[in-house]
Amino acid sequence: MDFLLKITKPDFSVFTKLDYVHVENFYSIEDILHEKMKLINNSKQLSFINYKDSYLRDYSENII
Repeated sequence: MDFLLKITKPDFSVFTKLDYVHVENFYSIEDILHEKMKLINNSKQLSFINYKDSYLRDYSENII
């Protein structure tokens, strides 16, 4: 994510679900969350977050 964010910052971001899709690149679900949060934190205007996802709901207070 760091490399992509050096190229450009998104106007909007969409965080649909935190899942083990990228588990081969990370050690835990928290590592995946940390990496994906970089996208949310670097969005210029607005981020859409799936509040039904339990991990996102638990961490959403830290986002706002």
